Amino acid sequence: MNVSVSYISVMTPYARAALMEGREQNRAEVTGVDLDGAVSEVVRKMLKSGELLGAQVCVIKDGEQIVDIAAGLKSPYSAEPVEADTLFNCFSVTKGVVAAAVHLLAERGEIDIEAPVFRYWPAF
Repeated sequence: MNVSVSYISVMTPYARAALMEGREQNRAEVTGVDLDGAVSEVVRKMLKSGELLGAQVCVIKDGEQIVDIAAGLKSPYSAEPVEADTLFNCFSVTKGVVAAAVHLLAERGEIDIEAPVFRYWPAF
């Protein structure tokens, strides 16, 4: 048999289960302010289903903070809860924001999407 399975890939689910044993009931606890409770309920359902490990959600409407919640865990390897000041890696989240901003600028005629990048970024 020519089979190769890494020890890590086999043991990771068992280690994760051992670390989380007895802590599942706290995963779906949502803390903070949610004026109508709708966002908290969605987050709670996602936590219980396993779609989400931990999250922070803040919504400001017309200058008023209507949602500011934290829920779940910081890491699959820790029982530490997510708090309002927990830091998360965002990785490629900005790509969508930049794309939307560029399209808005193009729509307003402030940039030309067909122009070479170095026109706007000379060091490129």
